[in-house]
Amino acid sequence: MAMESRVNDQGKQGFQRHLVRLRHPDYTVSNVGDTLPEIVLQGSHDRTAATEIMIGMFRLVCGNGMLVADGTIAGFRTKHIGSGVDELPAFMQSVPTLFDRSMKTISTWKSLELAAPERIALAESAMSLKYDAQPFAPENLLRARRVEDQKPDLYTTFNVIQENLLRGGQRYRTANLRRASTREVKSVGENVRLNKSLWALTEKMAELKAA
Repeated sequence: MAMESRVNDQGKQGFQRHLVRLRHPDYTVSNVGDTLPEIVLQGSHDRTAATEIMIGMFRLVCGNGMLVADGTIAGFRTKHIGSGVDELPAFMQSVPTLFDRSMKTISTWKSLELAAPERIALAESAMSLKYDAQPFAPENLLRARRVEDQKPDLYTTFNVIQENLLRGGQRYRTANLRRASTREVKSVGENVRLNKSLWALTEKMAELKAA
């Protein structure tokens, strides 16, 4: 799949930041909840954003994408094609290893069950990634959109929070008591930032549980 940011200046149409997800045909899913590894490419034609290649995931149950944080699963980044390209072949050769590492991480998260206060704490930390102040209760991010996601393990909790954070639709009241709802994240850069940051938060929770 591919997506691009909206532009206000029509002169930049076709040159804005974009994101492309690539998946090898050998990777398939057959069960709800299965996860597929992908290569995620981000960049822009006008050089306002660095070219970045990351390891990503795609979950069959809801069709949401998640990006692995740089500090955990390595990525390739260059200011633009032509700068640092010599390092790209080495990174691409390491992709199968990075896929295996990220899949093992997910397997570990599936085995960790969170208590209710732990799930709320993770949701509250996730809210701070997007909002300066809390427009609604953190518990709202824990509301599963489907029966299959009504599980307390760390991996499912991560996905529920991630989907709610990115897709929006959380209802709340403004300071003047007007009804409103949060918006879907459509910016490519913000999508990448939130995914990486949420992955990092979830890793911290996994470390705490392991300790």
